[in-house]
Amino acid sequence: MRNNLKKSHNLYSYICMLAISLSCFSLTACSYLSSEKLSFISGNTNNKEDDNNIDLITTQEDLIEKLVYTMQHNNTTCTLYTPVSNLFNAEELINSLPGLTQIECVQKSSGIITELNITLSFWDNYPVSYAFKNNDTSLLNERQLTLYDSYINTLAQITSPDNTQWQNELAIHDYLVSHITYTDGIPGNSYAYNAMIDGTAVCSGYAESFKTFMDFLDIENITVSGTARGEKHIWNMVCLDGEWYHTDVTWDDPVNGREDYIEHAYFNITDNDISLDHSWEYSSTPAASADIYSYKSIGGLENIADISALNSIVTSAVNRREPFVEFTSSIPLDVTDAFTNINTNLTYYYKNTVRNGYTLYSIIFSY
Repeated sequence: MRNNLKKSHNLYSYICMLAISLSCFSLTACSYLSSEKLSFISGNTNNKEDDNNIDLITTQEDLIEKLVYTMQHNNTTCTLYTPVSNLFNAEELINSLPGLTQIECVQKSSGIITELNITLSFWDNYPVSYAFKNNDTSLLNERQLTLYDSYINTLAQITSPDNTQWQNELAIHDYLVSHITYTDGIPGNSYAYNAMIDGTAVCSGYAESFKTFMDFLDIENITVSGTARGEKHIWNMVCLDGEWYHTDVTWDDPVNGREDYIEHAYFNITDNDISLDHSWEYSSTPAASADIYSYKSIGGLENIADISALNSIVTSAVNRREPFVEFTSSIPLDVTDAFTNINTNLTYYYKNTVRNGYTLYSIIFSY
């Protein structure tokens, strides 16, 4: 009887120790995906690995490289080995890998080696862009092949190798704004597929689609996670001639916007301009201070200095029956003043977007 009690006590102690050795936490996934979670489970096992036959990772950079490789090759699981017991940090990985939407890790320790059994969910951008770069679609699934073909066909229709980078970027921006409808509550993780094939998206769909197009066009780019007017959000940055710019396609496609007019208030703008209503960790992104490829520059928008110039530009546009007119001004303007002496029967809608040092105005006419 004593032996049986001792065995029961030992078993109880072992179970308690095992329970204590297991820990679990979950984190919200990428800041623009409120419904997805990260989890990290660690534990000890008596299984032993042959240390001489495994490829060890020792730094966060090593881990990120392996995860990117895994996602590019369209694998949702990988097993890695490390002598560093605290190498896996879910929050750091999510922050470092935009488009990594969910990650789970079961950790097993044996001696000085820790085995990481990782499960991933991620944007289609990883395998699709990799397939394009390597001219090999064999790793793509049926959904991704449909998405891949959509990118290729769209590029052939609206871009050209004879264009400058900003011209092709603008063409992609305008295509996405005109072909996607912002829609809340889209289920699942197929953000770009929803955008490109179904024509509906949240900000992740706009950002992933834009990023993939930029990858295909060999335009250096990144995505930025942050907030916009207090709401979780994601947008893009591009590098043109060595200078970085912010582009937020989602915010150029407002829910109550006009279908017959494409907005460009958030196309290739600076840190100072986008920070008027967007927030992010500035140290995590390259500085964006140039405006040579901002819309006001590439669009050749006239700067209106007084009411006389406002009257002139509006009257001229109406007389030519232009669908819209765009301009900037460094002084406050009352757009309605320009229509006082216009006799043409029309209706109009206007929007002004404040920037640092100027305001961008758009007036859209209906005759």
